[in-house]
Amino acid sequence: MRVHLKLNFANPALFAVGFIVLFSLPYLYPSYHFPYLKVYSPFVHLLITAFIVSLILTANQLSKISLFHKKEIVVPDINHQFIILSKLVICISMIMNLLIVANAYSVYEGNIEAVKYSLEDFGGINIISQLYLFFVPPVIFYGIRNKASYKLIVGTLGVLLLVRSGLMAERLAFLEFVVPVFITYIIASKKRLLFTKMVKYFLLLLSFFMLLELTRQFYDQYIVTGAKVDVWFALTWTFERFFAYYADTTNKFYFSIENDLSFTTYHYLTPFVRILRRLTSINYEFVQVDYGPYRWRDFTNPGGLTMLYTDLGYLSIFVFIFFFAVFFKSYKSIYKGSLFALCLYPNLVTAILELPRFVNFYQTRFFVPLVFFIATYLIYKYLNSRFPIQRKDKLPLSRAESDML
Repeated sequence: MRVHLKLNFANPALFAVGFIVLFSLPYLYPSYHFPYLKVYSPFVHLLITAFIVSLILTANQLSKISLFHKKEIVVPDINHQFIILSKLVICISMIMNLLIVANAYSVYEGNIEAVKYSLEDFGGINIISQLYLFFVPPVIFYGIRNKASYKLIVGTLGVLLLVRSGLMAERLAFLEFVVPVFITYIIASKKRLLFTKMVKYFLLLLSFFMLLELTRQFYDQYIVTGAKVDVWFALTWTFERFFAYYADTTNKFYFSIENDLSFTTYHYLTPFVRILRRLTSINYEFVQVDYGPYRWRDFTNPGGLTMLYTDLGYLSIFVFIFFFAVFFKSYKSIYKGSLFALCLYPNLVTAILELPRFVNFYQTRFFVPLVFFIATYLIYKYLNSRFPIQRKDKLPLSRAESDML
């Protein structure tokens, strides 16, 4: 039976729900292949989940506060010059990704880990491969709205990133591309999708995750060691690993609360330290928490909430609310004509979905492109104000677009 329920899958509320699902449900999933001790009972876990939901609802209410008079609802008006600039950045990232893939292929001898470490051959300039992140959304939006070309450049970049993900077992390389592309397409085309179709997309992503795990962890732990396993074991192992990933990070968060590990780490310094390590001989070691039997041995992700709490203690509550408030606000700002919000929001969707696992802002692969984009955008706005270009008036929002809000 087909469920004829169409939803706006660019709405931030859906991804806030997605965050809650990834944080809460895997913890309730029974673990067979990846045993570990759980800090709290399911009842306590659900109470904490309810508290986190209340924080997200608070953030949503705060995002509705406006310091300015309400303006007419419009869609972003993008100058052609900004599109040329965006395509230039995408092309530069594309060339860097091509070099990364070619280098990875040249060192591949059956060892996935060796391929992953081939990134070090570039001495840090591989970060150029990430600069496209905030420049793809305006190219797609402009292309759809103005019937301009965008599919070739975006599609070529996507193929390169898909190959990179498969060859280097780096699933995030493709996911951080495809999620913003999907969100921008929904916003620009004003489409609503059937709920059943979105379930199919989720199953495709789950299959993508399982396939990459088969080529990395499962391959290293069972195939290389010569262990005798059957197809059913491989499928159930990779399927459960998806849930175990998130249950593990949730458990680490609870461990940090139970053992009062607030203000014991400095994860927010990570991007700065990594950059300084490339430029100087600085030797800074981050605090490593021993979770003992409360984690599975090969799960290294600390969890986004864990990172916030161990860095900032209960002040992390305000950071969490602020983060979600910006997330909700950026979506609303797109329909106020904000080009900045259009570039930012699709990537914040990725950050929200990654938050149960990691804080994206603490990763150089997200932090550096964000800083680069902000600097480029400010320079663009300054030059545009000094040397104004004749533009069309911003178009009022159609009824279909109003319904998207």
